[in-house]
This record gives sequence, C-alpha cells and structure tokens, in this order.
Amino acid sequence: MNQNQCVIGIDVCQARLDVAVLPAGEILQFDNDPAGWAALIKRCGAWTVRAIGLEPSGGYERPLVRALRVAGLPVRLVNPYRLRQYARALGRLAKNDVADALMLARFTDQLPTRAPHHDPLAEQMAQLITARRQLTEDRIRLDAQVRLVVDPLLRRMSGRRLKRIAAEILLIERRLTQLVADDEAMARKDRLIQSLKGAGPVLSQTLLGLVPEIDQLDRRQLA
Repeated sequence: MNQNQCVIGIDVCQARLDVAVLPAGEILQFDNDPAGWAALIKRCGAWTVRAIGLEPSGGYERPLVRALRVAGLPVRLVNPYRLRQYARALGRLAKNDVADALMLARFTDQLPTRAPHHDPLAEQMAQLITARRQLTEDRIRLDAQVRLVVDPLLRRMSGRRLKRIAAEILLIERRLTQLVADDEAMARKDRLIQSLKGAGPVLSQTLLGLVPEIDQLDRRQLA
C-alpha cells in the first residue's frame, strides 16, 4: 500500500460503525445515523482514501453506502464467504467488531472487491421489504401475546391492532407488486424467479430488492 494512501474497513451494526484505518491501524467508532455518516465522511477528508470495504449487513449498510457514494468515496463490498475464508487462512478466528473492521480493511487492501450495485428501484423495494418483515414480526409477536390476554377490552384492542397490521402488510405487498410490474427488466426477472418450484412473490420480491445483482453473481456469491 502506498504510505500516502489509506484503506478503511467498516464493520456495520444497527446502531454503530466500527472503523479500522490502515496502514496506521487507527480504530474509530461512529453512530450509524446521518450525524455519524457525516462525521466519518469529514474524517475521511483528512486522508487519501484508496478504498472503503464493508460487508452487506442485512440492509443496515445501505444508507451508509449511499452517503459515502454521494461524498465521492470509493466504497467496495466484501463477499462475507471470502472474508471468512481469508480470516481462517490467516488464523484469525477471534471475532468481534473491531477485529472484523481490521479484517475488512486488510481484505480490501489485498484482494479484489466490487463496487456496490446502485439501483434506485431496488433500494425503494428494499425499504418496503424491510417494513413488511418488521410488520410480519410484529403480527407474530402480538398474535402470541393476545392468546394469553383475558380482559375483553385488551383483546379487542389487540384484535384491532392485528387487523391494522394485516392491512398495512397488504398495502406494502400491492406496492411491491406494482413496482415490479411497472419495470420491464424487473418484471422479467420476477417471472423467471417465480417459475422455479416453490418460489412465490414474497421470495421473488425479496431477492429483487435485497440482491438486485442476482443475475450477475455465481451460486457461491448468491449463497
């Protein structure tokens, strides 16, 4: 690595970013929110950043990736499977957020990575899919709780909440269906996915929204 350049690894959690900077070995932490992203980007202005590596983290990384891209910083996605193999080859089996950030930085410095796939439609779908998953989890949790409720008033209140959640899930599903139908390329992928045995609209929409590069990856990368 050129000593005038740095490579950054970011371990993304729901609430926090653990950041490792090489070759200095500096470790930093930022909140995973707009203020934290702004602080990280400002700090990056003091360095010559060659690459910033991070793993897909269940969607928690998406807003950060957008902010870094808008700031003109070279973001790279690291394949989780390859990262684990790399760490195993180095004998680095200990796993914590700081160690993961350092490993991400080393991997990004030494091995090929890819730029994040940017698809505004997929990002819109990802937000809807995440909201649907959260509502589904809420419905399951509330349904389990209401079985234990004895008071009639509380049962009626819980019943109304369950109906409202079901209505909101239905609205989201209709919105997703419409978004897919209105985009020719997305609709073509949707038909192909749903032609597979056992694949329905929920699976198809989830793949299209969360893995928009599905037609550009091999089986191992998809897994």
